[in-house]
Amino acid sequence: MRRGLSIRWKILTGLVVLAIFPMLLLSYLFSDFTDRQVSDQIELKADQAGHYIMLLATQNEKSLAEALKWISQETELVNALHFGEITGDPEQLHRLLKHYQDQYHFDEFEILLASGQRHILSANADNGEPIHLKTTDKQKIGFHKEPISQVIVEDHHLSIFSSAPIALQGSVIGNLRAFNYIDDQYAKQSEEIIEADIAFHNGEKVLSTNLEEFRKIPLNLDEILDEDAVLMTLRSQPHIVYNYPLNHDKAGFMIALNRSAIQAANSSLRQTLMMSTIGVMVAAVLLGMIISRGIAMPLNSMVTNLQEIAEGEADLTKTLDVSTRDEIGSLANSFNRFVKRLRSIIEKTRGTAGSLSEGTHTIRNRFGEMDNAANQQTKALEQAHQGVTEIGQSAGEVADNVSTLVASVQQSSAATHELESTTFVIAEQMENLFGIISDLSSSIHQLSSSNEQIDGNVIELSHNARETSLAAEELEQATNTIKESAEQTSRLAQQAANESLEGKAAVQDTILGISELQLMMEQAHLAIKDLGERSDAIGSIVNVIA
Repeated sequence: MRRGLSIRWKILTGLVVLAIFPMLLLSYLFSDFTDRQVSDQIELKADQAGHYIMLLATQNEKSLAEALKWISQETELVNALHFGEITGDPEQLHRLLKHYQDQYHFDEFEILLASGQRHILSANADNGEPIHLKTTDKQKIGFHKEPISQVIVEDHHLSIFSSAPIALQGSVIGNLRAFNYIDDQYAKQSEEIIEADIAFHNGEKVLSTNLEEFRKIPLNLDEILDEDAVLMTLRSQPHIVYNYPLNHDKAGFMIALNRSAIQAANSSLRQTLMMSTIGVMVAAVLLGMIISRGIAMPLNSMVTNLQEIAEGEADLTKTLDVSTRDEIGSLANSFNRFVKRLRSIIEKTRGTAGSLSEGTHTIRNRFGEMDNAANQQTKALEQAHQGVTEIGQSAGEVADNVSTLVASVQQSSAATHELESTTFVIAEQMENLFGIISDLSSSIHQLSSSNEQIDGNVIELSHNARETSLAAEELEQATNTIKESAEQTSRLAQQAANESLEGKAAVQDTILGISELQLMMEQAHLAIKDLGERSDAIGSIVNVIA
């Protein structure tokens, strides 16, 4: 499928992928990073809130201890306590307790005597006003001779407790004690400060909170408190709950931060990233279309022109528009130069084709002339061949005549043995005869050589004719080869004709020589015969003389 895509779609797809993939990856990484950052920020906020609550409790302990220390050193309070213990009248002591309660707004304020008697002043939970003052012998907390300050769990509620000794003449006569309750009101005030839901517990259950849903936490609070952070649904929204200890072995508090803000922030971030991704994709598509169009248009024009060139229908006068100076512009310039050069080559080819047409016409004319010359050469060769045939026949007749002549010579030689006196003359004539025969043999040998040369010339002429036919197919080399072959053929044909004429003349001369030799042999035979007759006559005369 990828091979079937056009280059424009490949570029467009590549640009879109390169634009979207980093955005998606960045969205994923940034979303995960944002989740961690927000979680870290929430945890940091929870830590800051927890640190603030612990610091607030510590400050309450210190402020409560300092207030009690100052009150315990008041001479009026010491005297009222001593007077009431002596007289049994606590009226003055109770009046001072109300005065200090009105001044410091303790949730509970009491004086514990060394005898165990307690003077308690409790405040109204709604407005902090004292509601009753009572005296009891039941100790709430043991007697202390040193000042203390701590968080205590009493009657299923948490309190910040502080105690300061009251001394008279170097001996401790009582403890001045104050309690500030960590109740729902305290939790609401803390929630307003830290802007998070808070619940105080004793390690077993929630004792005070600003949100009643905290009191519905399952009984497995220990398991929840063992975790640094747990997810809970409060106010019908997901919350992250963190647990922190107080200045107590079991007591502590939980801070719940709304996670919906994180989810809203993440959703907003995802929407922003999604919109950014869509915007980048649209921008990438538009930019890709512009870039791919700038790249694909020259290439498409080039492909169209090349297809037209391949199909033979190209308009070589058209050129590509060069609007850029990049690689595409360089390619378009190169293509324009190619088309210009191709147009020049075609024009040259057309001129060459015209010249070639004229050359072909000239070659055809020369072929016609050569055809006529070849016909003439063929006729001359046929005549030469006929002459050679006649020469061969004449040579046969000459050979027969020579054989007859040799036989006659042998007969004449036999007759001349009888006449030694005439042999010298006959021998000389025979030497002349054999010289003529030698000349005749040489002539016959030359005639045979001429015949072989004529046959070779005929073969060579046929070979040259084939070369001429092949050379005609090879147009660019035909002219020179044809000229050379024509000249060589003409020379060979002329030479063959000349040699044929010379051979024919030599044969005719040989025939004439043989005829003359035959006449001479006949004359010699007659002379020998005459000599024989004369020898017979001489013999007869010798016999007669004898």
